[in-house]
Amino acid sequence: VNFKLRTNNNRYKMKFTTIIVSVLSVSCVTAKVGTRGARKEGVSIEHAPRFLDGKNGGKNSGKNGGKSSGKNGGSNDPCSLCNSGRPDSITLRYTIPAVDSPYHAGSHSEVCGASSEYPASNTVTIGGSQMTINAGDTIILEDPDTWTLFDFETGPDCRIHSSCSVPLIGDDQIGPWVVVPPAECTSPTLPDDCLICDNNEGTKIKPPSLTFEYIGAGVNSVYQPEDKATCREGLYPEDTLIKAYTKKGVEIYSGVHSTGDVFTITPGDSNTEFSAETTFTFGGSDDCFIHTSCSVPLVQNDQIGPFKVMAGNDCEPITGACIAANKDVYECGEDIAITFDYSETDAAKMGDDWVGIYPCSVTEYKHAESWLWACAEVGVGSNGRETVTVCTDAEAPDSALLNFTSPMPFYNDFGPHVFPVAPFYTDGPGSEVNTCFKAVLLREDGPSVPPYIEVCTSAPFTINAGTSAACAIRDGSPSIPTSG
Repeated sequence: VNFKLRTNNNRYKMKFTTIIVSVLSVSCVTAKVGTRGARKEGVSIEHAPRFLDGKNGGKNSGKNGGKSSGKNGGSNDPCSLCNSGRPDSITLRYTIPAVDSPYHAGSHSEVCGASSEYPASNTVTIGGSQMTINAGDTIILEDPDTWTLFDFETGPDCRIHSSCSVPLIGDDQIGPWVVVPPAECTSPTLPDDCLICDNNEGTKIKPPSLTFEYIGAGVNSVYQPEDKATCREGLYPEDTLIKAYTKKGVEIYSGVHSTGDVFTITPGDSNTEFSAETTFTFGGSDDCFIHTSCSVPLVQNDQIGPFKVMAGNDCEPITGACIAANKDVYECGEDIAITFDYSETDAAKMGDDWVGIYPCSVTEYKHAESWLWACAEVGVGSNGRETVTVCTDAEAPDSALLNFTSPMPFYNDFGPHVFPVAPFYTDGPGSEVNTCFKAVLLREDGPSVPPYIEVCTSAPFTINAGTSAACAIRDGSPSIPTSG
């Protein structure tokens, strides 16, 4: 059905199509709605959006990733619809219950937000076109205008910002609408992290202090887009003087730090709360800022550039892990230092325990990527070959540091004993690449082993591929045997 719509004295041509597919009595409805101009004829829906045209979008300039081109909502985030400016189309999925978006909440008094009033089946009018939608149905806004208005039969009428001056991020839910991510977006699987604050009523409580871990390998925040945090992915100095400033340029912190150091900042003696932006300098030159006034979330364990958020408000530093790696991100071939402490676990120490490195997905511990005895003495036997003497239970230390490095000791009694550990394809060449690993303190359980007993497990860490043959992406992992 083609029809014309007059809006703001301008005439727009719109095309409306409904496709119904029934599989096992489940209806899937997709509606295409032009909100600003004619639909691009002859271009399939999969290829119409600008974010699928092969461009990364947003040229970077300046420090730490620079600024995206043209639009505040742009970034180099593969889950952003705004990498090349305003998208040609936006796909939304009707989802209940409606929730507040961390990006759009507060951007307008009528922005779509949390509500329990939207039913599973509803009628909505968009740009003069009325349709019935059910939970799970998708609509496509083609050539969207600055704002898209939704007139619901049941539930609050609302609008979303659809021109990228507010970020459009895949899987973000804006009221009853979930933004369907572009094909190249892989949504992160996140733990149930502690929310320090956000823009919602009851949780917009600015923290009196924030604790960070400094990590030289910076990454992009999951929650703070580039227009809210210019601290982005990239390499930062391993050792540097870090200073923090308010938005008005008042210094509130100064300290020399190395990768792995933890430090705490406060708003400063003359301030009762953090300003909207807190700027950090490194060695007095390069700088970047993060958002500290809660209009976008501050979440424990989120890393914003080189700063991993450790604590703030009611989110206390996480303690009690009996094993930890010294960094969150490693380049393949870089030494991995692992510390363990039996006082942080109920398990009794045993001399023949050991530490293995495993992919994050492994839950049954058989062959490790690489491993070291928790306590052992390596020597040379009378035949000139390497020998290893394992500690007795009485000799086992309460805590220790093990260093995975190259070359590793020669002993190889139980599974692989090589280093470095490189990323690998999860399902054969060309598939997704696994870079997520963890360290596990293990022990035997009688003669029928493996699998081995897990004493405790470290937080995940990343190992990036390198240029050497030993650090090239592998076809698989010995920790994940292939079937057959």
